[in-house]
Amino acid sequence: MPEETKQKIRKKRALQVTTEETREKMSKAHKGKKVSPETVEKTRQFHLGRKRSEETKQKLKESRKHYPRHTCEHCGKTAVTANYNRWHGNNCKLIL
Repeated sequence: MPEETKQKIRKKRALQVTTEETREKMSKAHKGKKVSPETVEKTRQFHLGRKRSEETKQKLKESRKHYPRHTCEHCGKTAVTANYNRWHGNNCKLIL
């Protein structure tokens, strides 16, 4: 896509306002929908073997620095909130 077209799209999107009511409607419309196995496979094939640029890797690295981290009182490992809740705390394998 040409850079000029991207700029036009960005300008139009900047003017759009999504109200809370609209967000709720969009959320409701997508809840409960299952993605077909064919779609999952197409998406997987599309992303298979794609490489991220160094710039993209750096941006991801920087964004992850701001995630809150927790230290497990049982094993002493440090993890972001989602992994801590799943594998540590009351779910830690070192709880006797």
